[in-house]
Amino acid sequence: SEVQLYWEGRVRNMLKDNLAAVLVELGGFGLSLSKISLELGRTRTYLNTILSGYNTNPSEEFYDYFEARFNVSPEYLRT
Repeated sequence: SEVQLYWEGRVRNMLKDNLAAVLVELGGFGLSLSKISLELGRTRTYLNTILSGYNTNPSEEFYDYFEARFNVSPEYLRT
């Protein structure tokens, strides 16, 4: 999947790599980038900018969403 491309062979970069790891896991449950973006109320491009490392400071709503929906700690995503 496209998310795995971000994850495999990349130099570790906290937020983007941790997000990619979470998305790979969620992909096993049939959750795509598009579905997550829709639930988050953002465009798919928003998540792609985080995965590419361009956006290193996502909104608090981003962290709140992953914590509430998937029980993913904001601290995990950031570190």
